[in-house]
Amino acid sequence: DRTGVTFVHDSIQSAAYSLLDIDNQSSFHLQLGRLLQTKLFPCIYQQHFFTIANQLARGYKLITEREERIDAMQIFLIAGEKSRAASAFPEAQFFFARGIFLIRDEVD
Repeated sequence: DRTGVTFVHDSIQSAAYSLLDIDNQSSFHLQLGRLLQTKLFPCIYQQHFFTIANQLARGYKLITEREERIDAMQIFLIAGEKSRAASAFPEAQFFFARGIFLIRDEVD
């Protein structure tokens, strides 16, 4: 695979991931979310919306640029609303909480 690293088995992937400290894990997820957000074709963006939202949500505290924070808040709001509509209440709370965190930082 010329696009990145792939793992033959989930346990190998888990072992490699566990070598990252928590800050590097968050950074990794944020970078992955950013990459997916900018590189996916618009016609398939919606198919992978929750993947993007989840990756950004796992690194949300590292988002510092105002425009990106606003974009992330919108993504978290949409993901929360879609989750709530599907009766996935824990997931809705997960996304809403991250959006609220970013709003609070924006107001302070």
